[in-house]
Amino acid sequence: MSPLRLILVVVLFSKCVNLLPKNIVESLHNKTLIVSTILNDPFLMLKENSETLVGNSRYEGFNVDLIHEISQILGFNYTIKLVEDGSYGNFDSKKQKWSGMIGELQSQKADLVVADITITNEREQGADFSMPF
Repeated sequence: MSPLRLILVVVLFSKCVNLLPKNIVESLHNKTLIVSTILNDPFLMLKENSETLVGNSRYEGFNVDLIHEISQILGFNYTIKLVEDGSYGNFDSKKQKWSGMIGELQSQKADLVVADITITNEREQGADFSMPF
C-alpha cells in the first residue's frame, strides 16, 4: 500500500471521528486494546531483526501503520497479538463456535481485528466490519 493511500485512509478517518459519539471517543482515551491480526505481506510482516525486538516494534506493514495512526487520532494504546490458530476465522457448525480472529473477538481475547480479511456473509454474522480498504 502506498504512503499516499495510507494518508488518504487516515485523513478520511480523522474527518469521520467528529461524527462518532463523544462518549465513544472518550472511552478509548488511554485504554490499551488487544489487536488480533495475522502475518500476510504487505499487511503485516515481522521485521528482519524481530527476534531482537519486543512488543509492537517487531512488526511492520500497512496494518501496523493504519492502527498506529488511528490510535494517535483516538488516543488509545494497543498491543498487536498474532491470532493463536493462524486463521482468519470460520464457523464450526458442530461446535457452534468461530475459529481464528473472529473467534478471538467473540471470546474477548481481542478487542479488534486489523487484517486483510475477506468479508463473507458467514463472517458478517459473527463480527461487524468496517468498509474495505
